[in-house]
Amino acid sequence: MSEEKKNEQLPSENAEKQVEKKINFIAVIAIIAVIAIIAFVLFNKSESSKTVSAKAPEIATEDAAGPIVPAPPEVQPAAENAADAKAPAKPKAPPADLWAFLPENVGEIDGKSITKKDFIDNFNSQFPDGKPPAQLSAEILKNMAPQLVKSFIDRKIMLDMALNAGNTPSREQALKNLNETIKNLDPQQLEMMKSSLAMQSNTTLEDYINKLADSKAMQENIAIDTYVKGLMSKVTITDNELKDAYEKYKEEMFTQPADGPDTVRASHILFSVKDSKDENAKKEALVLATKTLAELKNNPESFNKTAEAVSSCPSSKQGGSLGNFGRGQMVKEFEDAVFAMKPGEISEPVETQFGYHIIRRDAPVEASQKSFEEVKNQVAEMLKAEKMEEQIKTMLDKEFTALKAKIFVQAPELPKAPEAPKAE
Repeated sequence: MSEEKKNEQLPSENAEKQVEKKINFIAVIAIIAVIAIIAFVLFNKSESSKTVSAKAPEIATEDAAGPIVPAPPEVQPAAENAADAKAPAKPKAPPADLWAFLPENVGEIDGKSITKKDFIDNFNSQFPDGKPPAQLSAEILKNMAPQLVKSFIDRKIMLDMALNAGNTPSREQALKNLNETIKNLDPQQLEMMKSSLAMQSNTTLEDYINKLADSKAMQENIAIDTYVKGLMSKVTITDNELKDAYEKYKEEMFTQPADGPDTVRASHILFSVKDSKDENAKKEALVLATKTLAELKNNPESFNKTAEAVSSCPSSKQGGSLGNFGRGQMVKEFEDAVFAMKPGEISEPVETQFGYHIIRRDAPVEASQKSFEEVKNQVAEMLKAEKMEEQIKTMLDKEFTALKAKIFVQAPELPKAPEAPKAE
């Protein structure tokens, strides 16, 4: 899938991402309780996407976070000879100290030192099994360290504010909030999380949540989160502010451009085959696809509901929709089929490396713009987040100064650009 395709967003998706950016600022400052769960899901998803991107062409998606057809299982190279296969594995080198660059005291609040150990312990507590993901190298952490320490100090300040407002950390509140967060996760993310926990640490989701709820740091994070949500509930937005924001952002966030030339729009139902060499699995998938197609011919209006019910592709959540795409963004068999179809037409089962697809070519989308009434609530959430961001930043800056807080970690100097040769 091309970079242009990955960066393409629908207006509603743009708006949601704008809201997320504002809310994420609050989440970073408060280091809210869900960071452990979200980090777990995202980093495991990141690892999965690396495997997919290394494969042959895959089914294109609406955007980077949209439907993805899983790539075939990775085949491990065979050992060159029996001796290599039997050779004992070399002992692994001890893990490098990711935080070796930190001083013993990373900061200070009200004359009290913040030790390297306290900072690292709290940072690690935000991740499953108390370990940061492998993607966080020492170099990345070194660049992030000043802001991480600043966030840690801000967290301490926010915790004092939460305590003063009556938000006492407790296991009961932590467990309640974590379970609510789990309920709101995407079903596929939830299943991925359960599978990862089972494979990596032989732990159930219930045990994992209970372990998180036992953590003092997690209980404090949730107390902060509860305090911030209380502040957020008091933020008010006027009708004039809403209308002004809509006018400001309607072109950028709430306008759907028309489909480009030489592109098509399609939906599909995937009957996946995990092993393309498994002839029995292929026959079973084809039988099911053929039976489903016969039902669709009698009731083509049920395509989206059928996709939601039986498709193996994550696009099932969108009724099978893969959105708009051009040539070169699909595997060849899929592309050839859909470009040969007419809008509204439903294909016979199409075989690809992923299994069998029933494809419907959809009508192209004309340019459109959502009305103020359609997005009024969305705009309100965005404005509330903006106001909350400003309010919290002002509060933290004031307390940071009043408590004479200090950061003893400096970002590494950027390499200087080479000087241009002097003219002789």
